Amino acid sequence: MDRLPLIDRLIKDQSQWWRKGFVSAFVAALGPKDIGRLLGTYAWPSIELRDALLKSVLEDLRYGLSRQAHLRMVSQLMRNLKRAAPSKRQSGAYILRQLFPFLPVRRKHAVLGLFLQSPYPSFRQRAYALARRYPRPSYWPLVRDTWRRFGDVDAIKLMLRTAPPAFVEANLPELADAARGTDLLRLLVLRTQDPNNSLLEELRTTDEISYVYALARKGRRLENVEASSMFARHATDERVGILIWSFGKMGLWQALEHALSQSETMRKAHHRRLFSHLDPDLWPQAGITE
Repeated sequence: MDRLPLIDRLIKDQSQWWRKGFVSAFVAALGPKDIGRLLGTYAWPSIELRDALLKSVLEDLRYGLSRQAHLRMVSQLMRNLKRAAPSKRQSGAYILRQLFPFLPVRRKHAVLGLFLQSPYPSFRQRAYALARRYPRPSYWPLVRDTWRRFGDVDAIKLMLRTAPPAFVEANLPELADAARGTDLLRLLVLRTQDPNNSLLEELRTTDEISYVYALARKGRRLENVEASSMFARHATDERVGILIWSFGKMGLWQALEHALSQSETMRKAHHRRLFSHLDPDLWPQAGITE
């Protein structure tokens, strides 16, 4: 299209303050059909022009204008994504990401599936971000199948943090096998009923602070004596604040008083972590005390 060079020159011309208004006007004058063809066939000559075209489409969709034409463009963009030049493939994914909130449910599902099936991790990352921000029940089997295929840690994190409890329970054996021995076990314990406390006991043996936090979140309590013993074991841990909060959630006043009496121990441990990169012999010169 011979009109594109004119628009592209206006976009790149930084010398005139009035050029932005003309850019918007010229892009609007192209009309939804031509804009759709340019975006759908990856024919934009520059990133700046791509963004100007996309901005026009987003404005139309916000006001319910030319919806069918723009949806046809989305279908064309998706069909051409795999065979687009590598330099424009990420741009195509970016356009679909920006249009996602305005798409009907079935089209959202198709876009998410397209990203999740991609061999490119960056595309799958876009899908996880979309599923987290715009969750729907139909997404979770897609995310699970992607995790089975690629083993993305972000996929299982997404399921454990965001998927409905029924989905987590239905896939519990598989999720538990993946979570054992990792930080994901805490997330799994928090999202499942765990009627036999088997996962909770596993967590206790691997991460006592997370175990206490999970107990507190589930409305369970420790005895003050046991809590104080746990505090003694973890007073210098950088996550001791989680432990103290959990005691408060459990209503363990005596354990909290005991923790408060050990505040100097916590302060020294914090200083050691904070200045661990310095030679301890230099601490006094820097005004640092134990």
